[in-house]
Amino acid sequence: MELSFYIADFQSGDLIDTLPLESVRLSSSLQPGQFQADLDLRKTGRSMGEARDLLDLLRAGRATLVPIREGVSTGPGNPPTSLALGEWWIASATGSHRSPIARLAGPEFAGYAKHVMLWDDFVSQSADPVVTMRQMLWDLYTTEQTVTVDLQSWISHTGARVAVDARKYTTDHWSAISDLQDADGGPFEWMIRAGLVQSGWIPERVTRRLEVGQPVLSLNRPDITLEVSAPDAPPASLVDASWGWDETASANWVFGLGAGRGDDRVGPVQSTRSRVTGEPVKSRTVTDPDAMTTAQIRRVTRSSLARLSPDERVRTASMPASRYTPRTGEAYSWRADESWTRAAESGTVRCVGWSWSSQSPDVYELDLVR
Repeated sequence: MELSFYIADFQSGDLIDTLPLESVRLSSSLQPGQFQADLDLRKTGRSMGEARDLLDLLRAGRATLVPIREGVSTGPGNPPTSLALGEWWIASATGSHRSPIARLAGPEFAGYAKHVMLWDDFVSQSADPVVTMRQMLWDLYTTEQTVTVDLQSWISHTGARVAVDARKYTTDHWSAISDLQDADGGPFEWMIRAGLVQSGWIPERVTRRLEVGQPVLSLNRPDITLEVSAPDAPPASLVDASWGWDETASANWVFGLGAGRGDDRVGPVQSTRSRVTGEPVKSRTVTDPDAMTTAQIRRVTRSSLARLSPDERVRTASMPASRYTPRTGEAYSWRADESWTRAAESGTVRCVGWSWSSQSPDVYELDLVR
């Protein structure tokens, strides 16, 4: 996968320059993902002083990394275009005195929300979770700064209602939004999707757009079927796919405890899932010291139970980079031949994350859930 690595202004998204990065590792997910790369300053064509100026441009978190596939064909007769794989915040750089190589790293653009505390109080007994999420992000990107992000209007209500008790300076924006995501009857997923403003196929600026899925962020791809071939047969669209379960990490019962102590403590609240015949009981306790109400701790226990279910494990599939461009949220048809460890199966899988390394440029990994 041939990529050009651009740096962009964190506030405006304007593309500034390209970097000759090496040993690049990218991952994208709803968590969010991370990047890591080496920058050999000798290969930038700059003097020592100019190279230090480049690193100074990255200081204070002022720049982002935008990997772009340039000149991509979209079909016979169509003009070439460029595609952004995403946007990652350049949050850290390390180096040594004698080496010209600096190591850059940081989270996906949305991960910036983990590093800023709430600026305002969000308190309500009956709030729309998606509308509240947008208001939190609006505060994040407009208080004391102006960051270009299309948050859309989200004026229409989702129909869900949730109690909110998020006080300013007590929690970060990401954690506050996570508490909103398990609302009764209205769970949702969100991410900031990167796009490009181009002149022809020459990229000029990265765009950021809030996308929300209710309950899940999903884009159906009926034109693509992910296939895993039988042993000793030629590979299909996937090179291989892993699977697994781990009963030691699962639970049938989750007991949740919130804020307080002794008789004044919120909870316990329990969430359960059914057991197959003969299955032993497995239980866990989760605590959330910020949960002030029973409704809040109930959301925590439901979310924890889903994560502790062995049937919800993420499977990893190896995809040739020449086939498609990975995109978090896409849902594919799935077909796998029988193998020594699994019977043949088919259905639908959703990409909840992907990763790529320049050490293995021809393959990237998809993280899939059923």
